[in-house]
Amino acid sequence: MNDKSLEKDEILILTRELFEKWKKVRVRRFIVDKEIIFSPVYMGINLKKIRNLSIISENGGLVNDLKKPNEYANIGFCVTIGVGDFNHPKANGLGIGHYTDRTSLKSNALKKNINKAIDGAFKMALSEYFQHHSQISEYKKDKEFQKLSKGKSTNYSEAEKRLICDFKKIAGVIEEADNLISKNKKIKHSELEFSITEENCWFASFEKRMDGQESENQIFTSEIYGFISWMITVKDIKGRDIKFYETRKLTDGFNCKKETDDLQKIMGNLAEKFHQAPELESGLYRAVLSPETTYTIFHEGFGAHLASARLIDEKGATAFKAKLGQKILPDNIDIIDDPTMENYFGSYKFDDDGQPAKKVVLIENGILKSYLHDRISAGRDNIISNGHSRAEFGEIPEARTANMIVSSKKSVSSDKLIKMIIEDLKYHKEPFGLYINGRSGEVEVESGQFKIYVSEFYKIYPDGKIEPVSSAFISGSAYETLNQVKAVGNNLTECVGHCGSNSGYVRVSGLCPSVYFRKIQVLSSAEDPNADNLMKEDED
Repeated sequence: MNDKSLEKDEILILTRELFEKWKKVRVRRFIVDKEIIFSPVYMGINLKKIRNLSIISENGGLVNDLKKPNEYANIGFCVTIGVGDFNHPKANGLGIGHYTDRTSLKSNALKKNINKAIDGAFKMALSEYFQHHSQISEYKKDKEFQKLSKGKSTNYSEAEKRLICDFKKIAGVIEEADNLISKNKKIKHSELEFSITEENCWFASFEKRMDGQESENQIFTSEIYGFISWMITVKDIKGRDIKFYETRKLTDGFNCKKETDDLQKIMGNLAEKFHQAPELESGLYRAVLSPETTYTIFHEGFGAHLASARLIDEKGATAFKAKLGQKILPDNIDIIDDPTMENYFGSYKFDDDGQPAKKVVLIENGILKSYLHDRISAGRDNIISNGHSRAEFGEIPEARTANMIVSSKKSVSSDKLIKMIIEDLKYHKEPFGLYINGRSGEVEVESGQFKIYVSEFYKIYPDGKIEPVSSAFISGSAYETLNQVKAVGNNLTECVGHCGSNSGYVRVSGLCPSVYFRKIQVLSSAEDPNADNLMKEDED
């Protein structure tokens, strides 16, 4: 084989040839005086080639060459090896080893790197197998022994997609728009980014079961996706930074000039509203959350990690552990996660275990119906994976969200939600409630405690007056906060972004409405002595 970059089909042929050789490898091990011969019963490789091009303007000027966008290409893979008892009803299961690395697609380099990875993952799998056996013998923790759910053979390949874009023209539009917004003296910092990614994914696997049957997967998919985002920083009355974000996905017929004009107007309005905005004091408040904030609350407080069966088993996520079939949210809440929806930011055809993407009903009428599964967590529970194993290139996959949809069969208009909160403020003689908009958050897996860093807070008074306030964030317990839902809007809106975890960053989206919460815990941000500038600028 010549040392050349391989075409998409040649890569799958190479992996098949390597699997055939490794199937014949035999390793002798002893348990007391009994000799056991091991060979791989499962081999899988998840290979991704990412080519990204981005144009970034900061404070009114491009940070990359007008004629050439920032470009990077990464090729990474994860090899998974399983040894032991694949699906024997009386056996404990598999030892599973993973090995991640980066590579070239030149034939010699790819072959050597995959061979090295299989060798390393095989050794890890053997170590894992004997470690689990010793633990099970000592503690009888059979639930913790790794297994794989049943998978079926798939042979799928699609046409490779290529990036086609007039980046010079887009760069001019991006710089011009950022230059206009950066001239606003109320804006401390501005940054506008146009990003587009070409992602090619190969998945190949071999598995051998107790009945001697063998199955293989050979999968190639190709995607183009991208976004345009704007971030500005303004100062509140105490000189603290408030960051505002807006992200929109690229779609067919995307008009860069129209989108940047719209974003420029939004950012200018936010600067006017929140420059020198008064501080919001900590407290528990009635609040209507925008679709973007609703998505972040449900993503961080439920879907991102706390609904992952893998993390419940291995990382101690306890908020919704052992709750299947139980009512965990108000009965007017439904949540599904559906990676099969076309043209959504988090969509895919096959997950990183080579399983078909599936729509999963997580919550129906407030009742927990399912967790998100990869093949390992599904194998433990003796069910079929629901196709949610995901990872950034070169990372070990785990169960993750894709496109999470929050809805209600008893929804009302967003205007009605505002009227409801005003009526409740009058009835309970409370001084004000809140309208909240913005996105960015994190969750502590073990406890379910989360924080949502929100840009826009507005006080809603009983007389209907609305005014901006600043420098606060949302905090709370997933279980308690999500049970404070009083009413759900009908203004479903797509929200896009990236979610980080041990398995890296993956693209996600949500389809969410506005929601009225009876009580949300809001904490005032600590003062930052470095936020304000030493030199004061004159304002227009």
